[in-house]
Amino acid sequence: RQLDEEAGGAKAELLLKLLLAKERDHFQDLRAALEKTQPHLLPILYLNGVVGPPQPSEGAGSTYSVLSIMPSDSESSSSLSSVGTTGKAPSPPPLLTDRQVNEKVENLSIQLRLMTRERNELRKRLAFATHGTTFDKRPYHRLNPDYERLKIQCVRAMSDLQSLQKQHTNALKRCEEVAKETDFYHTLHSRLLSDQTQLKDDVDMLRRENGQLLRERNLLQQSWEDMKRLHEEDQKEIGDLRAQQQQVLKLNGSSEILNKLYDTAMDKLEVVKKDYDALRKRYSEKVAIHNSDLSRLEQLEEENQRLLKQAETLTQQRDTAIQLQHQCALSLRRFEAIHHELNKATAQNKDLQWEMELLQSEMTELRTMQAKMAKESEKYKEERDAVYSEYKLIMSERDQVISELDKLQTEVELAESKLKSSTSEKKAASEEMEALRQIKDTVTMDAGRANKEAELLRKQCKALCQELKEALQEADVAKCRRDWAFQERDKIVAERDSIRTLCDNLRRERDRAVSELAEALRSLDDTRKQKNDVSRELKELKEQMESQLEKEARFRQLMAHSSHDSAIDTDSMEWETEVVEFERETEDIDLKALGFDMAEGVNEPCLPGDCGIFVTKVDKGSIADGRLRVNDWLLRINDVDLINKDKKQALKALLHGEGAINMVVRRRKSLGGKVITPLYINLSGQKDSGISLENGVYAAAVVPGSPAAKEGSLTVGDRIVAINGIALDNKSLNECESLLRSCQDSLTLSLLKVFPQSSSWSGQNIFENIKDSDKMLSIRAHGAEVQAQNKRSLLQHNNSTQTDIFYADRLE
Repeated sequence: RQLDEEAGGAKAELLLKLLLAKERDHFQDLRAALEKTQPHLLPILYLNGVVGPPQPSEGAGSTYSVLSIMPSDSESSSSLSSVGTTGKAPSPPPLLTDRQVNEKVENLSIQLRLMTRERNELRKRLAFATHGTTFDKRPYHRLNPDYERLKIQCVRAMSDLQSLQKQHTNALKRCEEVAKETDFYHTLHSRLLSDQTQLKDDVDMLRRENGQLLRERNLLQQSWEDMKRLHEEDQKEIGDLRAQQQQVLKLNGSSEILNKLYDTAMDKLEVVKKDYDALRKRYSEKVAIHNSDLSRLEQLEEENQRLLKQAETLTQQRDTAIQLQHQCALSLRRFEAIHHELNKATAQNKDLQWEMELLQSEMTELRTMQAKMAKESEKYKEERDAVYSEYKLIMSERDQVISELDKLQTEVELAESKLKSSTSEKKAASEEMEALRQIKDTVTMDAGRANKEAELLRKQCKALCQELKEALQEADVAKCRRDWAFQERDKIVAERDSIRTLCDNLRRERDRAVSELAEALRSLDDTRKQKNDVSRELKELKEQMESQLEKEARFRQLMAHSSHDSAIDTDSMEWETEVVEFERETEDIDLKALGFDMAEGVNEPCLPGDCGIFVTKVDKGSIADGRLRVNDWLLRINDVDLINKDKKQALKALLHGEGAINMVVRRRKSLGGKVITPLYINLSGQKDSGISLENGVYAAAVVPGSPAAKEGSLTVGDRIVAINGIALDNKSLNECESLLRSCQDSLTLSLLKVFPQSSSWSGQNIFENIKDSDKMLSIRAHGAEVQAQNKRSLLQHNNSTQTDIFYADRLE
């Protein structure tokens, strides 16, 4: 109870008296307890060799000297309480857990309380038993001046220690703030690293897109090279065709049809050249865009490297901050060690004070032992000097600690400045990140546009390839026509040789005819009678021929209602046979699904005496459109002969078959030539071109004095194929008229002109053959002279027919 009621210093004095009053040495028990609970306090007991380790021969004096170095009760309790807290005292040995350490600390605190109680009781007993000692609180007691001086120094040391503790707490707060800031910048660094990885992913995406663009560019370049090679081959073939055409012109004279075909081919070649130039320009633009994309990618890579360098600098700064934190922790540990040493020095100081009081009491009580006490006083003076020297060392170490704290403060300020600079750099990095994101968005937009343009280029390449195929087909047709012209030339040469041989034969026959003239005169009378009979037969043959010609004229008039083309080309038609094939889409199929209709055949013939089955209608856009024509004569359907059959039998053969439908069709083909000619009309401010249209886009009329009439090449009946390069295949009549009205300054038309072949020579040949037969009969009747004249006329007729055939073939 007394120990609890007394102050810290009084508790230490009572504990010392209590230990001195005991019969046996209790210091060994205390030392054993300290070894178990706090082994780091044992070196303090033997600090600087003031008190050596305890020996078994030593008695109460050794216990007294060791206890004089022990701290007071308040200090020991504070040190024990500080052991239980984390972060302020040194950590326990690794063999003991926190729970065991806490239990031992509690046991030790209980033992110390008991010892303080006993010490207080002993102090009270000594106060009653002795007078004039340091425990005597009477006013006549005088204190030692050395004790006062040591007390003042101790107070100063305590104040310095308190100031150091305050500085230590401030330094700890600053270190905690620095640790928080380092954690904050660590999170910022992790965010920057995540942003950097995101940027790397974006750059990889851009690289992949760039690789795709490079592959597409290579494909386009390869297709362009193929087109270029094909273009060069076409140019070579065109050069060969030109040379062959010149040879043909030299051999056969001028050829209008070949010239027109050549002009159309040259126009198409010019169009292909223009398209080729446009594609080349677009390709150069694509190359420029690709180069700009590459430069942007290089800039992005440079910025990425710069961000990586900034991240490395931030990591270095973080490492330096961590090192500073470790240095702060080390300095704190040093400060705690110094603090413990100062506590030990204060305890020693108090012990010295206690020893001085004990010495004064012993000098009053034991005067007989004065010499011994003098020696002990000298010894205590030496100990005091040692304590004083230790105090000086402690003060010097305190100065060092203060200087180290100043250094730490300066380092903390440097760390704060570095953190501020890192924040500014972080802001700059965030701004650069936003700029990079904007650049990335623009790059993605450009990539989308490039993909769209690449698709357009692909479509244009497909169109160009198709046009090249058509040009190749036309070149093949031109080659075939050239071969046909060479064959015709060979035929003409052969016919010329045959005519020469005929002339030689005729000369021989003329000589024979002169010899046979006498015999012919004798039979003249007999042949006159036969002539009258033959003339009657010739009249009958002429009447039959005229009736046949009238039937053909009526048949052509019946065919004229189908289309305007047939009306134009009725004079130049002849029969041809063609095989038409249809695919069955379903099993149940009819004429409406196929898209055509047919006549009744035998029941209702189109012409008197003609019982064939003809096509009467073909629907546009149906399966039959483009394969069948109106007035086609159906000869056979799926191996079923339709001659002298009616419509029901034809439908049965058409609908009840299996697989594909095969039809053998006989139709009339045009012997005339169709040529597409361009026409340029200068409107010169006039709104109307003077052209009126009709169904089928044909020129119905041309207004006199209009720009179209001034050109002179447009005639009524010409078919208009295109207006200003716009095809009129699927256009209505109103749309075509609106296209004509929309033209302001000039008008370009593509006209389909038909050049029918003269067919009058065929009828003339018929009548000439009839006349020839009449002449032959007259030769038989009259004799050799008439026979020779008829032979001359026959020779002339053969020459004329051969020349007619030759010119007809050339016109074809």
